[in-house]
Amino acid sequence: MEAIAQPSTTFRLTPRPYQYEAVAALLAATARGVQRPLLVLPTGTGKTIVFALLVQRRRGRSLILAHRDELLQQAVAKLHLVDPSLELGVVQATRDEHTAPTVVASVQTLSRRTRLARLVPDFQTIVIDEAHHAPAPTYRRILEYCRAWHPDGPLIVGVTATPARGDH
Repeated sequence: MEAIAQPSTTFRLTPRPYQYEAVAALLAATARGVQRPLLVLPTGTGKTIVFALLVQRRRGRSLILAHRDELLQQAVAKLHLVDPSLELGVVQATRDEHTAPTVVASVQTLSRRTRLARLVPDFQTIVIDEAHHAPAPTYRRILEYCRAWHPDGPLIVGVTATPARGDH
């Protein structure tokens, strides 16, 4: 798969077989009616590539939630690497590109009531990067607003390397 990282630089991205298998497993789970699967892969194995491939294959709008600037930047970079034609918006600090087909958002920014109220909750896919943080009130506010627990709600994919943490 050919992708443009910078206007003058061309990369060749070839996902690893286990990354394709992870996407296939997520899509198969969705076809079986699983609404909130959890993807667990070790650090450094390309979880961001997996969810970028998933977003590329799913129809409708997507929302990617992360709690650190580094994760937001990584998500934007990998999404563009997987699909340079993907229209991305960022919601973080002064950026408020919440109408894009794919939105990468800072949980701290989006969970503010004024920011959340501007967001149209019509997402087909929501990805929670570092999903072990999802029980926090900021994540829950966003997920409730986006109808995560409704029977006809979006697919919610948690992504983490540490599903069971010693610090609870």
